[in-house]
Amino acid sequence: MKQAIVKLCALWCLLGTALPCVAVRLTLRQCLTLACMRSHHVALAGLAADIAAADYQQAVAGKYPPLSLQGGYSRLKASDPFSISLPGGETVEISPEIKNTYQLALQTDVPLFTGGALSSSIQGAAHGAAAARQQTRQTRVDLCLRVIYAYWDLYLARRSLVVIQENITHLLAVQRDVRNAFDQGMLLRSEVLDVAVRLAEVRVLAADTAHRVRTTQARLNALLGWPLEQEIVQLSLPLRQPVDRPLGDLYAMAVSQRPDVVRLQELYQQARYGLRAARANRYPQCSLKARAAYERPNYRNIPIRDEFQGHWEVGVLFAWTLWDWGVTGAQYSQARIRVKQLEHRQEQLKEDIHLELTTLVLEAEDVRMGIAAARQGTEAAREKWQLMRRRFAAGVALCSDILDAEADLLQARLEVLRKRVRLCLVQARLQRALGEEYAACD
Repeated sequence: MKQAIVKLCALWCLLGTALPCVAVRLTLRQCLTLACMRSHHVALAGLAADIAAADYQQAVAGKYPPLSLQGGYSRLKASDPFSISLPGGETVEISPEIKNTYQLALQTDVPLFTGGALSSSIQGAAHGAAAARQQTRQTRVDLCLRVIYAYWDLYLARRSLVVIQENITHLLAVQRDVRNAFDQGMLLRSEVLDVAVRLAEVRVLAADTAHRVRTTQARLNALLGWPLEQEIVQLSLPLRQPVDRPLGDLYAMAVSQRPDVVRLQELYQQARYGLRAARANRYPQCSLKARAAYERPNYRNIPIRDEFQGHWEVGVLFAWTLWDWGVTGAQYSQARIRVKQLEHRQEQLKEDIHLELTTLVLEAEDVRMGIAAARQGTEAAREKWQLMRRRFAAGVALCSDILDAEADLLQARLEVLRKRVRLCLVQARLQRALGEEYAACD
């Protein structure tokens, strides 16, 4: 696995610098890995998860007492000193003239009781970080689905172009035979024109398909972060049959591992802890404060002297909001409503998942039956085409018969390709519905 990642990184650097015209051979899984490595959307989601993780670390740090150091200097206005005279003629200076003051203090604040607000904020931040990680997963899952669609659209366009070009080759042979028969007076000019018109229509279809190849390849390159003109050789082939699993097992897997489901569960838990934090505002708050100071002058000591002196203090602070005009009640009601909203969102998402899985399972069954029917139709169209060619060569079939046989064979072959690719897309949507990031059809 590590060697594969190293090779992909080397390929990424090579394509991004020097050789945009060199064809690159890639499987679908390699395309998915490259897209997730270079996607800005995935990077942004990862950064959002990092922010949420930092918020959690910040909440955890809140339960530890902060230690702050403060210092200051002030220049005071000149004032008259204050002194008193004692019996016996002795004079004591109580407040000398001090023009410069200095202060250096170290203090801390330890929360003793917060009503559960601190622990609730920590748990809520933890679930918020988990929800952000699930959002990153969801971004990768959505990106993988877009890459899969682009990959198989490109495969379909290229294979369709090959089939159309083979049909053009057949029509050129028919046109040559029709012209020879016309020169011999065996066919009418209208039949020659019918072949020419049909050939022109197929060539227009080939041009449209070639344009679709270029645009689809550009779309895939954009998802991979490569130059839009980069040539990609596809190595993966469509699945012949999807993975069959009971609907009940699929639903159980989806509700247990889908990123959006898990994210809603984490957001629900975060909202519940937010409700507890809102309830904590109704309770008193109590904290322990401690401070050690080294000041000049120190006004706590009498008489005041213009010299550095230290002191310390320890106390308990108690605060209780008795009336705030309904602010706390409104915050609690808002938090309770948010919890209810997330409960409904979870139930709605589960219902949507059940409907989505049911639809995809039925669609996969329809596509499987459609592939079997399309293959039978292709065999029948090929038999008819071979029969018409022999009859036309023998002169017992009309020109319109061979043209109809060519058209039927072309449509039958294209229909098989569409059904096979559609089966891969249904499988990709199914795996996306299950929350799986890689839906390779190698």
